Amino acid sequence: MKLRDRELTINQLNGSLHKEVKYPFTALAEELSLDLHTGKTNIIWAIVLGLASLNIVFFIYTGFVITFKRTRTKIKNKYKPEEAEIVILFGTENGSTLFFANQIHKQLLADGQKSLLLGMNQYQCFPKAKHLLVFTSTYGLGTAPSNALQFEQKLNSHPQKQDVQFSVLGFGSKAYPDFCAYAREIDCLLEKQGWASRLTDLHTVNDKDVDELISWIHDWSSQATIALASAPAIYSAKVVGLTKFKVVAKSAVSATNTTFTLVLKPASKINMQSGDLLAIYPAQDQRERFYSIGYKDGMVQLVVKLFPDGFGSSFLYRLETNQTLQARVMVNPSFHFPKAANAVALIANGTGVAPFLGMISENESRTPLRLYAGFRHRNEMTAHYVDFADEQIKLGHLQQLELAFSREENPQYVMDLIRRDALYFVELLEKGGCVLLCGALRMQHDVEHTLNELLLAHVGKTIADYKESGQILTDCY
Repeated sequence: MKLRDRELTINQLNGSLHKEVKYPFTALAEELSLDLHTGKTNIIWAIVLGLASLNIVFFIYTGFVITFKRTRTKIKNKYKPEEAEIVILFGTENGSTLFFANQIHKQLLADGQKSLLLGMNQYQCFPKAKHLLVFTSTYGLGTAPSNALQFEQKLNSHPQKQDVQFSVLGFGSKAYPDFCAYAREIDCLLEKQGWASRLTDLHTVNDKDVDELISWIHDWSSQATIALASAPAIYSAKVVGLTKFKVVAKSAVSATNTTFTLVLKPASKINMQSGDLLAIYPAQDQRERFYSIGYKDGMVQLVVKLFPDGFGSSFLYRLETNQTLQARVMVNPSFHFPKAANAVALIANGTGVAPFLGMISENESRTPLRLYAGFRHRNEMTAHYVDFADEQIKLGHLQQLELAFSREENPQYVMDLIRRDALYFVELLEKGGCVLLCGALRMQHDVEHTLNELLLAHVGKTIADYKESGQILTDCY
């Protein structure tokens, strides 16, 4: 007779026990493992295992999707830096500039040219280079995109030994006051290099306008006597990864409040977090606008300032409840809520408060959390934030809300609140806490300058020390 943990030999005539053999622990463990992995002993567990195994199909699919997205604009370099005769450098924040640079690079390689495509931070000596092409966007208030922050320093450290002809092509949007400002800065910087001579004047491309790109192509091709294709279809990037979103709710602007909220529900489940970005396409062409999102219970919340002629804000404000729009989510992992932090301070102004609303709501671990926000006026929107904060404080998701109003009686800015609570911020950072900033770049610069002063005065450190350790996260525009 075989039992679960032993084997018995019994006399079949009188039922007496003749022999007993206990199974060793390894045999019992093996049997348990077999039961757990096959579900043969329990129908419910077998169903659970069957459903779980279907996830393998899901992982295979998502793996292929992720791989495809990562290789969609894949750089293929046939030549090393010491061999290249045409060097193309790209500066980009979200990858769109890379697409155009890569289209030129692939054509040059197909034509037998020794072309090399690198990010601007990868600049170095190119001993055989004859042409230097710089394709760059502009980030924020005329500053360098993330992969070009070291370019100026490397340009000064690695002068080319031979004469090189340069051309600069800037990408941006005229909706912003600093249109292609960084490209203009690079153009002037190269002009001052003794080894560099200008081949073409600075060209700019507004909102990925293919005609403006082709204008540069004609100019550069005639000057360099190297043929490049001018068919618009080659340079028309197809937007992929679009998802339908339905408008669930929208607030209205008023005489004292030009900001509105928009709540969107995705048509299908999307993996996203508060702090990610939503890219919208108001004219259903290549022009895109980005908005930081708050995410909770499967809903996306945007806080948008309405500009009279705003390309993106006007489009969003015209949407009505139950209407749909197509957009794509851009994962922004460098601005997600730091779950490992022992305490967090959130600092925002204007529409930068949007991702923080989602982060606060999802603070189920009850990490000690404060929100500092600056606005111009008290209005119905700020009253809503106060109500929201009161509810979250009762739930234990938020410790306190601090508001500053710059256009009210006794005006204050968020920097004034930081100076008032100087010891809190210094202690927060010294004990491993995090500070998150979202809003206007001018606010970011002012806040960082204020924090730097406080840290130097109290602990003799600069804000750079805490940035390097990942304790200060920013998403400003």
